[in-house]
Amino acid sequence: MTNSLIRHLFRINSIENWVFWTLSLTILWLTFQFNPLLFHVLVELLSSFIGLQIFLTMWHNKRFINGTFFLFLGCSYFWVSLLGIAHMLTMKGMSFFILDHAQVTLHFWIYARLFEAFALFLVSIRFPLILTKNQIFLVTGAIAITIFWLAVNYQSPILIDLNGLTKTKINLEFLVIVILALALINFIKRKNQLSITLFNNLSAALFIAILAEYTFTRYSQFLDNTFAAGHFLRLISLALIYDVFVKKLIDKPYEMLEMKLISYEAIPNPTLILNTAGDILHVNDAAARLLKTKKSDLLQKNVHPLFHDSSIERQDCSICQSIRKQEVNEIFEIHHPPSNCFSF
Repeated sequence: MTNSLIRHLFRINSIENWVFWTLSLTILWLTFQFNPLLFHVLVELLSSFIGLQIFLTMWHNKRFINGTFFLFLGCSYFWVSLLGIAHMLTMKGMSFFILDHAQVTLHFWIYARLFEAFALFLVSIRFPLILTKNQIFLVTGAIAITIFWLAVNYQSPILIDLNGLTKTKINLEFLVIVILALALINFIKRKNQLSITLFNNLSAALFIAILAEYTFTRYSQFLDNTFAAGHFLRLISLALIYDVFVKKLIDKPYEMLEMKLISYEAIPNPTLILNTAGDILHVNDAAARLLKTKKSDLLQKNVHPLFHDSSIERQDCSICQSIRKQEVNEIFEIHHPPSNCFSF
């Protein structure tokens, strides 16, 4: 229920969600006018929350992912989100760390942006990663730990001085823009392989991310309106990226599964979905009617005592053996009194 609500709120393709985002951005803008530091805390926490949701979507739906590069992106967003929180906590004026300069927070920021842009670029070229799920998490974690160490221990290169942003900071932001632009070009080249909605949302997300990075080359201090505008654009870009991958990795597969289940329920003969132990995962209405019971009462029960020959022990049952070995080539006709039968 909670997960479904979160997925719904961070989608921006319906009227109620446009209202949600309009109100959220308005509240953030008013917060910026009265307390820029609080605004920064809120916008970074919200961005990190969306990034973590992208990670959880990828991590728990790996079976729907065609390519480890998507998992790399999801794991990258986990660590990028944590780096975003570190960036927020080291902001000048926060009470967690005694810092009289903005070098640490800006280092966290720019390194995290490069990390994120690189991950999106890998997805755009469908870079094959011959790594397991856990290995990908560890590799991205190693990158994040390296970034953390560099940001905390080195003030060089100087990213801001008394005159505002340095050329190094501006050039690094433009490097992020170049990487994002290359990713966008790659997706445009693969336009025919993507659905219209997926392509439009992904293109919009990358284009808005590029605009966000450009605004971060224009501000001279943290109180500038361009500073707030950049964070707004990044937030919208993240929401679009989340929307894209929820569509690809959750909604569409589950819609297909729902259609299959509807067809499954329409089968007139008793039909079961089992695991390899023979436990019932799903039954159709016909099977429940056969046993004159509710479908919910059959779930997680073993199929053998309910549908197989009761004179044969479970370990000696040829059907149970075939289920356990995942053999689907044999067809058995099971007779069940009074004179009912169905095939397996």
